[in-house]
Order: sequence, then C-alpha cells, then structure tokens
Amino acid sequence: MVSASSRAAVALESRVANKRSVIVDAATDSFLEFGYERTSVEAIAEQAGVSKQTIYNYFGDKRTLFRVVLAGVRAAADTADELDPRLLRNPDTVFEDLVTVGRLFLAVTLSERVSAVRRLIVGEVARHPDLHQVCADQSVAQGPRIAGWLAHRFEVLAAAGILETTEPAEVAGQFFAQLSHDGQQASAFGTIALTPDRAAEISARAARLILRAYAIERPA
Repeated sequence: MVSASSRAAVALESRVANKRSVIVDAATDSFLEFGYERTSVEAIAEQAGVSKQTIYNYFGDKRTLFRVVLAGVRAAADTADELDPRLLRNPDTVFEDLVTVGRLFLAVTLSERVSAVRRLIVGEVARHPDLHQVCADQSVAQGPRIAGWLAHRFEVLAAAGILETTEPAEVAGQFFAQLSHDGQQASAFGTIALTPDRAAEISARAARLILRAYAIERPA
C-alpha cells in the first residue's frame, strides 16, 4: 500500500512539473513574440499566472529560462522517435528510405515554431554575443537522436558493404546539412510551407548526393 507521504510527494512533484511546463510555455511565447531583450521575467510571470519569485526559484534567471526554452524546442524538433525502425535495413530500398527520413526531417525542422526559434537565435546572438554559447549548445538545426540514429544506420550499411565510409557520423551530417540548406532556401527560412512534392524533391536530391558519393556498386 502506498503511504500518505508517498502520495503527497507524487502530488507535489506533479504540481511542480505542471507549473514548470506552464512557465516554459509562457516564456516560449514571449521570447518568440518580443525577443530575448524585450522579454522580462515580470511579463513571463504575468502570462504564466505565477509570481516572479516562482520563476527565479525554478530557473534562477532569464538566461537559464531561455536555455530551457531552446532545449524544449530542440527536443520537439528531434524526429528519431517517429522513424520506422525498418528504415535503412533493406539494401534495395536505401534511396527510398533516405527520402522518407529527409521528408520527416524537413517537416519537423521547418515547422513554424522551430523556424521561429531559429530566427530568434540568429537575431539574439547578433545582439547579445554572451548568448552565443547558450544558443550553440541548444541548436535546433537537428536533433541529436536522429543524427545518432542515422550515423548508426550508415555504420551498419558500411559494414554490410552497401556504403563505403569509415566516418558514418560525418556522412549523416552531410545529409542533414544538404537538407537544411535546400529546405531553408526553398521555404524562405521557414516562412513558406513546403509542398509535399517540393519536400520530396529536396530529400531525393540529398539522398542521391549521398549515394553517389558513398554507395558501393552492387553486381547486376
């Protein structure tokens, strides 16, 4: 049987988590609308319906809260959990699978919120050089799990004699870099939604570049 003190501890933990979530949501909205400099802790507190001291108690200062906001968007931009585990396992469908990965990557990283945060980062680093490390640590260009996932799949494909590379992480980075560049250009840095056909075209171009550079020719 769960004791009363344990139930109380769980309830308290839940309330704290909910309050943190409300504060982070309010901070995200405020930073995106007004930028880092013009967003005050007082305004965030008012929007979240908490006291300014509560924010300081939970996060310490505005800079730390900004870091938490960026980390949250970065986590939301990570597509690894949405990938079909069967992708990039069949040698006959490597191209098609890379196109699928590319389209999912573009859909998430060019979403309205992720694109807005990316523009926020560019503007704030220019105005506040001291935030450079915070933004670099919490880059939303690509999620770390999907990068690791693709690097591992490339490593397996290389071991199977399908790709020729000793640097699978570098190859994965090249794939994402090509997607990011072409996707940002085609979407005007996330301000214009890509059509499914355009996203497929960009993904196919990136997939072809990778396979031309690293695929081992298979016997007919």
